[in-house]
Amino acid sequence: MRERSRLNDWLAALSLSNLVFLSSWTSLLGMNQNNLFYLNRAPSPAHYYSLMLDVLVVGACFYGVAGLLHRRVWWAVRLLPAAGILLLFPMVNSLAEAISDPGSWMVLRFVVEHTLKTFGLLAVALLAALLIGGIRTMRPVYHLLKIVSPLVLFTFGQSVYHLAAYQPNTPVQGALAPRLAAKAAGSPRVLWLIFDEWDPELSFTERPSRIQLPEIDRLRAGAFFATRAVRPNRDTILSMPALTTGRDVEAVRTNGPSELMIRFKGASAPVEWSRQDNVFREARKLGFNTAVAAWALPYCRVMKDDLSECAWWSDPAPINNLGESFPEMFVNQLRGLYETENHSPFGLSLSARRHLEVAQAVQAKSVEVARDASVGLALLHLPVPHSPFFYNVATGRNDFGANGPGGMFQRASQGYIDALVLVDRSLGELRRSMEQAGTWDTTTVIVSADHPLRTRPGFDGHPVSRYVPFLVKLAGPAQAREYTAPFQTLLTKELILAMLRGEISRTEQLAAWVDAHRAEFPAE
Repeated sequence: MRERSRLNDWLAALSLSNLVFLSSWTSLLGMNQNNLFYLNRAPSPAHYYSLMLDVLVVGACFYGVAGLLHRRVWWAVRLLPAAGILLLFPMVNSLAEAISDPGSWMVLRFVVEHTLKTFGLLAVALLAALLIGGIRTMRPVYHLLKIVSPLVLFTFGQSVYHLAAYQPNTPVQGALAPRLAAKAAGSPRVLWLIFDEWDPELSFTERPSRIQLPEIDRLRAGAFFATRAVRPNRDTILSMPALTTGRDVEAVRTNGPSELMIRFKGASAPVEWSRQDNVFREARKLGFNTAVAAWALPYCRVMKDDLSECAWWSDPAPINNLGESFPEMFVNQLRGLYETENHSPFGLSLSARRHLEVAQAVQAKSVEVARDASVGLALLHLPVPHSPFFYNVATGRNDFGANGPGGMFQRASQGYIDALVLVDRSLGELRRSMEQAGTWDTTTVIVSADHPLRTRPGFDGHPVSRYVPFLVKLAGPAQAREYTAPFQTLLTKELILAMLRGEISRTEQLAAWVDAHRAEFPAE
Protein backbone atom coordinates (compact mmCIF):
# COMPACT_ATOMS: atom_id res chain seq x y z
CA MET A 1 0.00 0.00 0.00
CA ARG A 2 2.87 2.30 0.85
CA GLU A 3 4.54 1.65 -2.51
CA ARG A 4 1.28 2.38 -4.31
CA SER A 5 0.93 5.66 -2.45
CA ARG A 6 4.45 6.73 -3.38
CA LEU A 7 3.82 5.76 -7.01
CA ASN A 8 0.76 7.99 -6.96
CA ASP A 9 2.94 10.75 -5.54
CA TRP A 10 5.36 10.32 -8.43
CA LEU A 11 2.53 10.50 -10.96
CA ALA A 12 1.05 13.61 -9.36
CA ALA A 13 4.46 15.28 -8.94
CA LEU A 14 5.58 14.73 -12.54
CA SER A 15 2.14 15.69 -13.80
CA LEU A 16 2.24 18.95 -11.86
CA SER A 17 5.78 19.70 -13.01
CA ASN A 18 4.79 19.00 -16.60
CA LEU A 19 1.87 21.43 -16.32
CA VAL A 20 4.08 24.11 -14.76
CA PHE A 21 6.09 24.11 -18.00
CA LEU A 22 2.99 24.14 -20.18
CA SER A 23 3.94 27.25 -22.15
CA SER A 24 7.46 25.91 -22.76
CA TRP A 25 6.05 22.66 -24.12
CA THR A 26 3.53 24.54 -26.24
CA SER A 27 6.27 26.68 -27.77
CA LEU A 28 8.67 23.79 -28.38
CA LEU A 29 6.39 20.97 -29.48
CA GLY A 30 4.19 23.29 -31.51
CA MET A 31 7.14 24.31 -33.67
CA ASN A 32 6.73 23.60 -37.38
CA GLN A 33 7.87 25.00 -40.71
CA ASN A 34 5.26 27.76 -40.57
CA ASN A 35 6.39 28.85 -37.09
CA LEU A 36 9.96 29.10 -38.40
CA PHE A 37 8.82 32.05 -40.52
CA TYR A 38 9.35 34.26 -37.47
CA LEU A 39 12.65 32.71 -36.33
CA ASN A 40 16.27 33.00 -37.39
CA ARG A 41 16.91 29.45 -36.26
CA ALA A 42 15.14 26.20 -35.41
CA PRO A 43 15.15 24.67 -31.89
CA SER A 44 18.28 22.66 -31.09
CA PRO A 45 18.50 19.31 -29.23
CA ALA A 46 19.54 21.27 -26.14
CA HIS A 47 16.07 22.85 -26.04
CA TYR A 48 14.45 19.41 -25.68
CA TYR A 49 17.00 17.92 -23.28
CA SER A 50 17.01 20.94 -20.95
CA LEU A 51 13.22 21.08 -20.75
CA MET A 52 12.87 17.36 -19.99
CA LEU A 53 15.52 17.64 -17.27
CA ASP A 54 13.74 20.68 -15.80
CA VAL A 55 10.49 18.71 -15.57
CA LEU A 56 12.25 15.79 -13.87
CA VAL A 57 14.12 17.98 -11.37
CA VAL A 58 11.07 20.03 -10.42
CA GLY A 59 8.99 16.86 -10.29
CA ALA A 60 11.48 15.29 -7.88
CA CYS A 61 11.13 18.35 -5.64
CA PHE A 62 7.34 18.03 -5.67
CA TYR A 63 7.68 14.34 -4.85
CA GLY A 64 9.81 15.16 -1.82
CA VAL A 65 7.28 17.73 -0.62
CA ALA A 66 4.45 15.21 -1.00
CA GLY A 67 6.34 12.78 1.25
CA LEU A 68 6.76 15.42 3.94
CA LEU A 69 3.04 16.22 3.81
CA HIS A 70 2.11 12.53 4.08
CA ARG A 71 4.19 12.33 7.26
CA ARG A 72 2.59 15.51 8.58
CA VAL A 73 5.97 17.17 9.09
CA TRP A 74 4.90 20.32 10.91
CA TRP A 75 7.07 22.84 9.10
CA ALA A 76 6.08 21.44 5.69
CA VAL A 77 2.38 21.74 6.59
CA ARG A 78 2.92 25.30 7.84
CA LEU A 79 4.75 26.29 4.68
CA LEU A 80 2.12 24.75 2.38
CA PRO A 81 0.22 28.05 1.75
CA ALA A 82 3.42 29.88 0.84
CA ALA A 83 4.56 26.98 -1.34
CA GLY A 84 1.15 26.91 -3.02
CA ILE A 85 1.33 30.60 -3.85
CA LEU A 86 4.92 30.20 -5.07
CA LEU A 87 3.74 27.44 -7.38
CA LEU A 88 0.57 29.20 -8.43
CA PHE A 89 2.27 32.07 -10.24
CA PRO A 90 4.19 29.96 -12.79
CA MET A 91 1.03 27.95 -13.39
CA VAL A 92 -0.98 31.09 -14.21
CA ASN A 93 1.91 32.62 -16.13
CA SER A 94 2.42 29.45 -18.13
CA LEU A 95 -1.29 29.23 -18.94
CA ALA A 96 -1.40 32.87 -20.05
CA GLU A 97 1.56 32.37 -22.39
CA ALA A 98 0.23 29.09 -23.75
CA ILE A 99 -3.10 30.63 -24.80
CA SER A 100 -2.23 32.04 -28.18
CA ASP A 101 -5.73 33.20 -29.06
CA PRO A 102 -8.30 33.60 -26.28
CA GLY A 103 -10.99 34.60 -28.78
CA SER A 104 -14.21 35.75 -27.16
CA TRP A 105 -13.80 33.64 -24.02
CA MET A 106 -13.85 36.28 -21.31
CA VAL A 107 -12.12 34.09 -18.70
CA LEU A 108 -9.26 33.26 -21.07
CA ARG A 109 -8.96 36.89 -22.16
CA PHE A 110 -8.71 37.96 -18.52
CA VAL A 111 -5.95 35.41 -17.88
CA VAL A 112 -3.97 36.55 -20.92
CA GLU A 113 -4.37 40.29 -20.36
CA HIS A 114 -4.21 40.33 -16.54
CA THR A 115 -1.76 37.65 -15.47
CA LEU A 116 -0.86 39.31 -12.17
CA LYS A 117 -4.50 40.02 -11.29
CA THR A 118 -5.45 36.42 -12.11
CA PHE A 119 -2.63 35.21 -9.88
CA GLY A 120 -3.80 37.47 -7.06
CA LEU A 121 -7.39 36.25 -7.25
CA LEU A 122 -6.35 32.60 -7.29
CA ALA A 123 -3.88 33.15 -4.46
CA VAL A 124 -6.66 34.56 -2.27
CA ALA A 125 -8.88 31.61 -3.16
CA LEU A 126 -6.09 29.14 -2.35
CA LEU A 127 -5.40 30.71 1.04
CA ALA A 128 -9.10 30.74 1.90
CA ALA A 129 -9.43 27.07 0.96
CA LEU A 130 -6.43 26.06 3.08
CA LEU A 131 -7.59 28.11 6.06
CA ILE A 132 -11.12 26.67 5.93
CA GLY A 133 -10.49 23.08 4.92
CA GLY A 134 -6.82 22.52 5.61
CA ILE A 135 -4.70 20.13 3.61
CA ARG A 136 -7.76 18.02 2.76
CA THR A 137 -8.85 20.66 0.22
CA MET A 138 -5.87 19.68 -1.93
CA ARG A 139 -7.06 16.09 -2.41
CA PRO A 140 -9.22 16.84 -5.50
CA VAL A 141 -6.22 18.57 -7.08
CA TYR A 142 -4.04 15.59 -6.22
CA HIS A 143 -6.44 13.17 -7.92
CA LEU A 144 -6.84 15.45 -10.94
CA LEU A 145 -3.07 15.53 -11.39
CA LYS A 146 -2.99 11.73 -11.46
CA ILE A 147 -5.73 11.68 -14.09
CA VAL A 148 -3.82 14.02 -16.44
CA SER A 149 -0.42 12.41 -15.76
CA PRO A 150 -0.40 10.64 -19.19
CA LEU A 151 0.40 14.08 -20.61
CA VAL A 152 3.95 13.47 -19.37
CA LEU A 153 4.22 10.50 -21.73
CA PHE A 154 2.98 12.70 -24.57
CA THR A 155 5.41 15.60 -23.99
CA PHE A 156 8.42 13.35 -23.37
CA GLY A 157 7.45 11.03 -26.21
CA GLN A 158 7.15 13.94 -28.62
CA SER A 159 10.54 15.23 -27.49
CA VAL A 160 12.19 11.86 -28.05
CA TYR A 161 10.58 11.66 -31.49
CA HIS A 162 11.86 15.14 -32.42
CA LEU A 163 15.34 14.24 -31.18
CA ALA A 164 15.39 10.96 -33.09
CA ALA A 165 14.29 12.66 -36.29
CA TYR A 166 16.24 15.85 -35.66
CA GLN A 167 17.74 17.66 -38.60
CA PRO A 168 19.30 21.11 -38.35
CA ASN A 169 16.68 22.68 -40.57
CA THR A 170 17.41 26.31 -39.83
CA PRO A 171 15.84 28.31 -42.68
CA VAL A 172 18.31 29.35 -45.34
CA GLN A 173 18.10 32.85 -46.71
CA GLY A 174 19.56 32.28 -50.15
CA ALA A 175 21.46 34.69 -52.34
CA LEU A 176 20.37 38.31 -52.49
CA ALA A 177 19.94 40.28 -55.70
CA PRO A 178 23.20 41.37 -57.37
CA ARG A 179 24.45 44.78 -56.41
CA LEU A 180 23.97 47.43 -59.09
CA ALA A 181 26.40 50.14 -60.06
CA ALA A 182 26.06 53.13 -57.75
CA LYS A 183 24.06 56.06 -59.07
CA ALA A 184 25.79 59.29 -59.93
CA ALA A 185 26.27 61.87 -57.19
CA GLY A 186 23.15 63.98 -56.74
CA SER A 187 20.75 61.18 -57.63
CA PRO A 188 17.68 60.78 -55.40
CA ARG A 189 18.03 58.64 -52.30
CA VAL A 190 15.31 57.59 -49.83
CA LEU A 191 15.72 56.29 -46.29
CA TRP A 192 12.46 54.82 -44.96
CA LEU A 193 12.25 54.45 -41.19
CA ILE A 194 9.49 52.39 -39.56
CA PHE A 195 9.44 52.51 -35.76
CA ASP A 196 7.36 49.58 -34.56
CA GLU A 197 4.19 50.50 -32.62
CA TRP A 198 5.03 54.21 -32.53
CA ASP A 199 2.00 56.16 -31.31
CA PRO A 200 1.33 59.66 -32.72
CA GLU A 201 -0.74 61.12 -29.87
CA LEU A 202 1.63 60.01 -27.09
CA SER A 203 4.55 61.37 -29.10
CA PHE A 204 3.07 64.73 -30.04
CA THR A 205 -0.32 66.06 -28.87
CA GLU A 206 -0.50 64.03 -25.61
CA ARG A 207 3.17 63.63 -24.84
CA PRO A 208 3.78 63.04 -21.10
CA SER A 209 5.67 65.89 -19.48
CA ARG A 210 8.29 63.58 -17.97
CA ILE A 211 9.92 62.86 -21.34
CA GLN A 212 11.57 65.07 -23.92
CA LEU A 213 11.99 64.14 -27.57
CA PRO A 214 14.34 66.81 -28.96
CA GLU A 215 15.43 64.92 -32.08
CA ILE A 216 11.84 64.22 -33.10
CA ASP A 217 10.91 67.86 -32.50
CA ARG A 218 13.93 69.00 -34.47
CA LEU A 219 12.97 66.77 -37.39
CA ARG A 220 9.38 67.99 -37.27
CA ALA A 221 10.50 71.61 -37.36
CA GLY A 222 12.12 71.11 -40.75
CA ALA A 223 9.94 68.47 -42.37
CA PHE A 224 6.59 67.68 -43.94
CA PHE A 225 4.51 66.64 -40.91
CA ALA A 226 1.19 64.84 -41.48
CA THR A 227 -1.19 64.99 -38.54
CA ARG A 228 -3.74 62.49 -39.90
CA ALA A 229 -1.75 59.77 -41.62
CA VAL A 230 -3.94 56.66 -41.35
CA ARG A 231 -2.30 53.43 -40.19
CA PRO A 232 -2.10 50.61 -42.76
CA ASN A 233 -3.38 48.07 -40.22
CA ARG A 234 -3.25 47.14 -36.52
CA ASP A 235 -0.50 44.48 -36.74
CA THR A 236 2.99 44.35 -38.20
CA ILE A 237 2.34 41.12 -40.09
CA LEU A 238 -0.44 42.88 -42.01
CA SER A 239 0.99 46.38 -42.17
CA MET A 240 4.42 45.68 -43.66
CA PRO A 241 3.19 43.62 -46.63
CA ALA A 242 0.63 46.38 -47.22
CA LEU A 243 3.20 49.17 -47.06
CA THR A 244 5.77 47.43 -49.28
CA THR A 245 3.22 46.45 -51.95
CA GLY A 246 1.12 49.60 -51.68
CA ARG A 247 -2.08 47.55 -51.40
CA ASP A 248 -4.55 46.98 -48.59
CA VAL A 249 -3.96 43.57 -46.95
CA GLU A 250 -6.90 41.91 -45.20
CA ALA A 251 -5.44 38.56 -44.09
CA VAL A 252 -2.17 36.63 -44.01
CA ARG A 253 -0.88 33.16 -43.19
CA THR A 254 2.63 31.78 -43.12
CA ASN A 255 3.59 29.19 -45.72
CA GLY A 256 6.89 27.77 -44.56
CA PRO A 257 9.87 29.73 -43.24
CA SER A 258 10.32 31.86 -46.36
CA GLU A 259 6.86 32.75 -47.57
CA LEU A 260 3.79 34.66 -46.43
CA MET A 261 0.46 34.24 -48.15
CA ILE A 262 -1.41 37.55 -48.27
CA ARG A 263 -4.98 38.28 -49.28
CA PHE A 264 -5.54 41.76 -50.63
CA LYS A 265 -8.75 43.64 -49.93
CA GLY A 266 -11.45 42.51 -52.33
CA ALA A 267 -9.49 39.46 -53.50
CA SER A 268 -10.93 35.95 -53.19
CA ALA A 269 -7.66 34.05 -52.82
CA PRO A 270 -4.30 34.68 -51.17
CA VAL A 271 -1.09 35.22 -53.13
CA GLU A 272 2.59 34.91 -52.29
CA TRP A 273 4.14 38.04 -50.85
CA SER A 274 7.47 37.22 -52.50
CA ARG A 275 5.91 37.31 -55.99
CA GLN A 276 4.09 40.63 -55.67
CA ASP A 277 5.37 43.88 -57.10
CA ASN A 278 6.90 45.84 -54.24
CA VAL A 279 8.71 49.09 -53.68
CA PHE A 280 12.16 47.45 -53.74
CA ARG A 281 11.53 45.62 -57.02
CA GLU A 282 10.37 48.83 -58.64
CA ALA A 283 13.33 50.76 -57.22
CA ARG A 284 15.77 48.24 -58.72
CA LYS A 285 14.07 48.66 -62.10
CA LEU A 286 14.97 52.34 -61.77
CA GLY A 287 18.59 51.33 -61.19
CA PHE A 288 18.79 51.79 -57.41
CA ASN A 289 20.39 49.44 -54.92
CA THR A 290 18.00 48.45 -52.14
CA ALA A 291 18.57 47.43 -48.54
CA VAL A 292 16.68 46.36 -45.42
CA ALA A 293 17.76 46.36 -41.77
CA ALA A 294 14.89 45.06 -39.69
CA TRP A 295 13.41 42.86 -37.04
CA ALA A 296 10.29 40.66 -36.68
CA LEU A 297 9.76 39.63 -40.32
CA PRO A 298 12.17 37.67 -42.56
CA TYR A 299 12.48 40.23 -45.33
CA CYS A 300 15.81 38.66 -46.29
CA ARG A 301 14.12 35.35 -47.10
CA VAL A 302 10.83 36.58 -48.58
CA MET A 303 12.20 39.49 -50.63
CA LYS A 304 15.76 38.34 -51.29
CA ASP A 305 15.38 38.71 -55.07
CA ASP A 306 14.60 42.41 -54.66
CA LEU A 307 17.26 43.41 -52.13
CA SER A 308 20.92 44.23 -52.69
CA GLU A 309 21.61 44.05 -48.95
CA CYS A 310 19.61 42.71 -46.03
CA ALA A 311 19.87 41.84 -42.34
CA TRP A 312 17.05 40.92 -39.94
CA TRP A 313 16.61 39.68 -36.39
CA SER A 314 13.68 37.68 -35.03
CA ASP A 315 11.60 38.91 -32.12
CA PRO A 316 12.01 37.73 -28.50
CA ALA A 317 10.13 34.44 -28.88
CA PRO A 318 10.72 31.89 -26.07
CA ILE A 319 12.99 29.80 -28.30
CA ASN A 320 15.29 32.81 -28.72
CA ASN A 321 15.43 33.86 -25.08
CA LEU A 322 16.97 30.83 -23.40
CA GLY A 323 20.60 31.20 -24.40
CA GLU A 324 22.94 29.09 -26.51
CA SER A 325 24.18 26.30 -24.24
CA PHE A 326 22.47 23.47 -22.36
CA PRO A 327 23.26 24.95 -18.88
CA GLU A 328 21.87 28.34 -19.92
CA MET A 329 18.69 26.77 -21.23
CA PHE A 330 18.24 24.61 -18.13
CA VAL A 331 18.51 27.61 -15.80
CA ASN A 332 16.52 30.01 -17.96
CA GLN A 333 13.61 27.59 -18.36
CA LEU A 334 13.31 27.65 -14.56
CA ARG A 335 13.80 31.40 -14.37
CA GLY A 336 11.16 31.98 -17.02
CA LEU A 337 8.52 30.45 -14.75
CA TYR A 338 8.55 33.62 -12.67
CA GLU A 339 8.76 36.16 -15.46
CA THR A 340 6.36 37.82 -17.82
CA GLU A 341 7.38 39.64 -20.97
CA ASN A 342 7.97 42.91 -19.12
CA HIS A 343 8.33 41.85 -15.49
CA SER A 344 10.88 39.81 -13.60
CA PRO A 345 12.17 39.60 -10.01
CA PHE A 346 15.65 38.89 -11.43
CA GLY A 347 16.28 42.17 -13.27
CA LEU A 348 15.50 42.51 -16.96
CA SER A 349 13.23 39.70 -18.09
CA LEU A 350 14.66 37.22 -20.58
CA SER A 351 12.36 38.69 -23.24
CA ALA A 352 13.46 42.26 -22.48
CA ARG A 353 17.12 41.24 -22.50
CA ARG A 354 16.68 39.65 -25.92
CA HIS A 355 14.77 42.71 -27.17
CA LEU A 356 17.62 44.96 -26.02
CA GLU A 357 20.14 42.85 -27.95
CA VAL A 358 17.97 42.92 -31.07
CA ALA A 359 17.38 46.68 -30.82
CA GLN A 360 21.11 47.34 -30.55
CA ALA A 361 21.90 45.05 -33.48
CA VAL A 362 19.22 46.55 -35.75
CA GLN A 363 20.31 50.07 -34.82
CA ALA A 364 23.96 49.33 -35.60
CA LYS A 365 23.08 47.86 -38.98
CA SER A 366 20.71 50.77 -39.69
CA VAL A 367 23.51 53.26 -39.08
CA GLU A 368 25.73 51.34 -41.47
CA VAL A 369 23.08 51.30 -44.21
CA ALA A 370 22.11 54.95 -43.67
CA ARG A 371 25.72 56.04 -44.25
CA ASP A 372 26.09 54.03 -47.47
CA ALA A 373 25.45 56.46 -50.34
CA SER A 374 25.41 53.60 -52.86
CA VAL A 375 22.08 52.38 -51.44
CA GLY A 376 19.27 54.29 -53.16
CA LEU A 377 16.37 52.94 -51.10
CA ALA A 378 16.62 51.49 -47.61
CA LEU A 379 13.94 50.30 -45.21
CA LEU A 380 14.93 50.44 -41.54
CA HIS A 381 12.29 48.62 -39.48
CA LEU A 382 13.32 49.28 -35.88
CA PRO A 383 12.11 47.42 -32.74
CA VAL A 384 11.39 50.46 -30.56
CA PRO A 385 9.14 51.54 -28.93
CA HIS A 386 7.58 48.06 -29.16
CA SER A 387 7.53 45.90 -26.02
CA PRO A 388 9.14 44.20 -24.14
CA PHE A 389 10.57 47.29 -22.49
CA PHE A 390 14.09 47.69 -21.19
CA TYR A 391 14.91 51.41 -21.02
CA ASN A 392 14.32 53.40 -17.84
CA VAL A 393 14.12 57.19 -18.16
CA ALA A 394 14.52 57.68 -14.41
CA THR A 395 17.95 56.00 -14.32
CA GLY A 396 19.01 56.60 -17.92
CA ARG A 397 19.93 52.90 -18.14
CA ASN A 398 18.51 49.72 -19.61
CA ASP A 399 17.07 48.52 -16.31
CA PHE A 400 13.31 48.92 -16.63
CA GLY A 401 11.64 46.89 -13.89
CA ALA A 402 15.02 45.69 -12.61
CA ASN A 403 14.34 46.46 -8.94
CA GLY A 404 13.91 42.98 -7.52
CA PRO A 405 10.48 41.54 -6.72
CA GLY A 406 9.00 45.04 -6.88
CA GLY A 407 9.69 45.05 -10.59
CA MET A 408 6.95 42.46 -11.03
CA PHE A 409 4.34 45.09 -10.25
CA GLN A 410 5.72 48.03 -12.22
CA ARG A 411 3.24 49.18 -14.85
CA ALA A 412 4.28 48.11 -18.35
CA SER A 413 2.65 51.27 -19.72
CA GLN A 414 5.42 53.30 -18.07
CA GLY A 415 7.89 51.26 -20.09
CA TYR A 416 6.23 52.33 -23.32
CA ILE A 417 6.60 56.01 -22.48
CA ASP A 418 10.26 55.42 -21.62
CA ALA A 419 10.70 53.57 -24.93
CA LEU A 420 9.57 56.66 -26.84
CA VAL A 421 12.86 58.22 -25.75
CA LEU A 422 14.63 55.38 -27.58
CA VAL A 423 12.87 56.41 -30.79
CA ASP A 424 14.27 59.88 -30.28
CA ARG A 425 17.77 58.58 -29.56
CA SER A 426 17.72 56.24 -32.53
CA LEU A 427 16.72 59.07 -34.83
CA GLY A 428 19.42 61.32 -33.39
CA GLU A 429 22.14 58.71 -33.82
CA LEU A 430 21.11 58.07 -37.42
CA ARG A 431 21.11 61.79 -38.17
CA ARG A 432 24.54 62.40 -36.66
CA SER A 433 26.10 59.41 -38.42
CA MET A 434 24.65 60.53 -41.75
CA GLU A 435 25.87 64.07 -41.22
CA GLN A 436 29.37 62.73 -40.58
CA ALA A 437 29.16 60.62 -43.74
CA GLY A 438 27.74 63.51 -45.77
CA THR A 439 24.50 61.69 -46.62
CA TRP A 440 21.97 63.52 -44.44
CA ASP A 441 21.48 66.56 -46.66
CA THR A 442 21.37 64.44 -49.84
CA THR A 443 18.83 61.91 -48.57
CA THR A 444 15.05 62.11 -48.28
CA VAL A 445 14.09 60.56 -44.94
CA ILE A 446 10.58 59.20 -44.34
CA VAL A 447 9.81 58.45 -40.68
CA SER A 448 6.64 56.57 -39.78
CA ALA A 449 5.24 53.45 -38.07
CA ASP A 450 3.51 50.20 -38.94
CA HIS A 451 0.83 50.75 -36.29
CA PRO A 452 0.20 52.83 -33.14
CA LEU A 453 0.11 51.58 -29.55
CA ARG A 454 -2.43 48.75 -29.65
CA THR A 455 -2.78 48.50 -25.87
CA ARG A 456 -3.79 52.16 -25.53
CA PRO A 457 -7.17 51.35 -23.87
CA GLY A 458 -5.34 49.57 -21.05
CA PHE A 459 -2.84 52.42 -20.83
CA ASP A 460 -5.19 55.34 -20.20
CA GLY A 461 -8.62 54.30 -21.45
CA HIS A 462 -8.24 56.03 -24.81
CA PRO A 463 -9.05 54.11 -28.01
CA VAL A 464 -6.35 52.83 -30.30
CA SER A 465 -5.39 55.61 -32.68
CA ARG A 466 -6.36 55.48 -36.34
CA TYR A 467 -3.16 57.30 -37.18
CA VAL A 468 0.60 56.86 -37.17
CA PRO A 469 3.35 59.48 -37.20
CA PHE A 470 4.40 60.50 -40.71
CA LEU A 471 7.28 62.91 -41.29
CA VAL A 472 9.25 63.51 -44.48
CA LYS A 473 12.58 65.34 -44.45
CA LEU A 474 13.31 66.11 -48.09
CA ALA A 475 16.85 66.20 -49.43
CA GLY A 476 18.38 69.65 -49.39
CA PRO A 477 17.55 72.62 -47.14
CA ALA A 478 14.97 72.15 -44.38
CA GLN A 479 11.39 72.70 -45.54
CA ALA A 480 8.68 72.67 -42.87
CA ARG A 481 5.02 72.10 -43.63
CA GLU A 482 2.13 70.72 -41.59
CA TYR A 483 -0.34 68.67 -43.59
CA THR A 484 -3.73 68.17 -41.93
CA ALA A 485 -5.83 66.34 -44.54
CA PRO A 486 -6.29 62.62 -43.87
CA PHE A 487 -4.59 60.07 -46.15
CA GLN A 488 -3.68 56.40 -46.05
CA THR A 489 -0.03 55.55 -45.53
CA LEU A 490 -0.58 52.84 -48.15
CA LEU A 491 0.46 55.62 -50.51
CA THR A 492 4.04 55.35 -49.21
CA LYS A 493 5.18 52.90 -51.89
CA GLU A 494 4.16 55.13 -54.80
CA LEU A 495 5.36 58.21 -52.96
CA ILE A 496 8.83 56.69 -52.62
CA LEU A 497 8.94 55.78 -56.31
CA ALA A 498 7.91 59.31 -57.26
CA MET A 499 10.77 60.62 -55.14
CA LEU A 500 13.26 58.22 -56.74
CA ARG A 501 12.12 59.39 -60.17
CA GLY A 502 12.93 62.94 -59.10
CA GLU A 503 9.32 64.15 -59.23
CA ILE A 504 9.26 65.55 -55.68
CA SER A 505 11.92 67.81 -54.22
CA ARG A 506 9.92 70.50 -52.37
CA THR A 507 7.24 70.29 -49.68
CA GLU A 508 4.64 71.99 -51.87
CA GLN A 509 5.21 69.28 -54.49
CA LEU A 510 4.88 66.63 -51.78
CA ALA A 511 1.63 68.13 -50.48
CA ALA A 512 0.27 68.41 -54.02
CA TRP A 513 1.21 64.78 -54.73
CA VAL A 514 -0.62 63.55 -51.62
CA ASP A 515 -3.64 65.72 -52.49
CA ALA A 516 -3.73 64.18 -55.96
CA HIS A 517 -3.45 60.56 -54.78
CA ARG A 518 -5.15 60.31 -51.39
CA ALA A 519 -8.53 59.46 -52.95
CA GLU A 520 -7.03 56.15 -54.12
CA PHE A 521 -7.40 54.86 -50.55
CA PRO A 522 -10.32 56.58 -48.79
CA ALA A 523 -9.12 57.63 -45.35
CA GLU A 524 -12.40 58.56 -43.69
